Amino acid sequence: MEEKNQVISKNELQRLADDIQLEEEVVEFLQEHAETFVESVTDFACTLAKHRNSNKLESCDIQLALEQLWGMRVPCIGQTVPTLRKPSVLPAHTYRLQVIDSEQYSKGERRTPSSGRGLGKIKKADLKANKLNRKGEVKPTKKEADSDQVT
Repeated sequence: MEEKNQVISKNELQRLADDIQLEEEVVEFLQEHAETFVESVTDFACTLAKHRNSNKLESCDIQLALEQLWGMRVPCIGQTVPTLRKPSVLPAHTYRLQVIDSEQYSKGERRTPSSGRGLGKIKKADLKANKLNRKGEVKPTKKEADSDQVT
């Protein structure tokens, strides 16, 4: 390989690794992979810039290319990295899963995603009548609520 076309020269690589002695094969291996890394990121970033109908490569193109190709999150200057949040599970859903698990455990069965049963064995009357509130508790019926108020 020519020194002019390399991403990192042998001397620069050796200077970065002053504490250890690198074999010639290791130096060549690292140079090839560094070049492949830079080429793949640059090619993908240029494709992204063309997709934006731009003839100018911007830092956001490099950022997205690194994230998509290599899973590397690099914040750009002046930008904040969005935090990924897990979707919240409603307590009512957790309650339903607990009901399913307890019923299947008592029968010696196990709940599996491929069983296709879904919500088949939970208290259908509660679900159909919408008696579960957001906390997963059973709501009192109108008759029960009226009888509590009268007493």
